Amino acid sequence: MFLNWALRARLGQVVGAGLSPRQVLDQRDDFKRLIQRQCVQIGSEWMPALPNEDQKGAA
Repeated sequence: MFLNWALRARLGQVVGAGLSPRQVLDQRDDFKRLIQRQCVQIGSEWMPALPNEDQKGAA
């Protein structure tokens, strides 16, 4: 799936930039939210699965 490829590529970039594991996960979630906003904008019936917002920042 293209989304999986795009996420792996993006995560490779942020890991290579030296971000912490938490920052990497936050970047992944932000990227998925950006994709979801674009899907809404174009009226797509498909949406990426997003993380549970209640758990964001929980250890």
